[in-house]
Amino acid sequence: MDELEKRLAALELVVIELGAWLDPAAIDDAMRSIAAGIETGCDEEREIRRQALHLLQDARRRFEPPAAGVVIT
Repeated sequence: MDELEKRLAALELVVIELGAWLDPAAIDDAMRSIAAGIETGCDEEREIRRQALHLLQDARRRFEPPAAGVVIT
């Protein structure tokens, strides 16, 4: 992993960890805004927006209790 990849991975971790502490309504608003741009952007922008949505979803799930019947590994 080169320096840029390490920094991007670290940034992803920061977003997930900090996002878990944000107001859920703020995360929902951000997700709606990002998702709205998926329809109008170019292929590269759509992929970036999908990745951003995944980061916010990971942040939201960070402290959610597991659902019944889910195996935690």
